[in-house]
Amino acid sequence: MAVVLLFLSLEDCASQAIHSYLIIPLLLYAIHQHHDQSHIFLALLVGLIAYYLVYIRHALGSGDIPVLLTLIFSTTTYVFVLGLLLGCCLATLFLALSSQKRLPFVPFLTVGWLLIGVLI
Repeated sequence: MAVVLLFLSLEDCASQAIHSYLIIPLLLYAIHQHHDQSHIFLALLVGLIAYYLVYIRHALGSGDIPVLLTLIFSTTTYVFVLGLLLGCCLATLFLALSSQKRLPFVPFLTVGWLLIGVLI
């Protein structure tokens, strides 16, 4: 999982886009392993919010949705929420310190997930 996320992070940094189809088999495997009610509810909630951010607000890339769903189904709810919170805080800090208007979000999701995974 970490290797795939690191590869997608490097790709997102280089081109502001990812080949999200690479993560689909991993997502299907994670859904098969963790398909309990709390993971499905969280996936629906995050999916609706991500759909709004991608297709209505244009504030998130469409490749971020499979990454978010894979993180939901491959970790506990607690680890996902803390990793997402840390990733968002790091992205906000990066935007505040740089002059960029857009940033690749997958690297921040990856760093948040890795740091929370190591700390917990």
